[in-house]
Amino acid sequence: MNKYLGNGDTTIILDVTDPENGKDYALRLPRGKKEFDIKFSRRLLGSFVDGYNKLKEYGIPVPRIHESHDEQYILVEKINHKFDLKKLLSHPEGISKEELKEAYKALVKFAER
Repeated sequence: MNKYLGNGDTTIILDVTDPENGKDYALRLPRGKKEFDIKFSRRLLGSFVDGYNKLKEYGIPVPRIHESHDEQYILVEKINHKFDLKKLLSHPEGISKEELKEAYKALVKFAER
């Protein structure tokens, strides 16, 4: 593990490097319980996959799923970005004009779908 990247509603997200190819990925692990519970894990990671499939269905770009294993983890393409939606909406002053323009265009495109 390289570092903690953050968390979503159902998973924690870690930055990891594949020792075989040297590529960085985002590792999504179920969150919410201290002890591993396969039913809980399936529900949480299943929520991620369901959302992922729905976004792909509407043609919205999403990080590619690289690998998953028995509902224990999902390894996805790591997207390097300078800000997230929360920062865009609450503290846009630290974002360049060009990036703001592109982000707002992408947000409108997303909302139109």
